[in-house]
Amino acid sequence: VLLGHIDNHSGTPEEAEELAVATLHEHLRWSRSKAGRVLARVRTLGWVRVGEGDIITLTPRGADHLHAFRRRHSISGA
Repeated sequence: VLLGHIDNHSGTPEEAEELAVATLHEHLRWSRSKAGRVLARVRTLGWVRVGEGDIITLTPRGADHLHAFRRRHSISGA
């Protein structure tokens, strides 16, 4: 879910709001603690990084993982 959310909002005008560490939990309708746990996990896996302005982005490894998941489950990127 998190990787898809990042992919959907990367490069959009809403990116700064949708992908900010501080507000991520609101957009996913998760508790702050859940968002923090999931973010820590995907960072450890090397799937995301937190960059300038505390904006979360997919790494190439994360994008590969997401696209493989979508192919396995026949989920489009749209």
